Amino acid sequence: MTALPAFVSGLPGGMEFLIVLFFFLVFSVVSLALLVAGGWYLLTRTSSEGDDDRVAELEAEVAELKRRLDEEEER
Repeated sequence: MTALPAFVSGLPGGMEFLIVLFFFLVFSVVSLALLVAGGWYLLTRTSSEGDDDRVAELEAEVAELKRRLDEEEER
């Protein structure tokens, strides 16, 4: 005689409970995988080298504009 868990053969609705538990676990794993993949995508997307170049260009432009403003104020 094999020992089966009580929810498989001993309880009414045991197999339905097992199926609901199975779907809960599957959907939980799929949701967690989507969240991890989305977070990984967002973290890797924001640290690209193109952004660093753009920030450097903008900082140079701001410095140039400040220099021009100082020259105009001196006049």
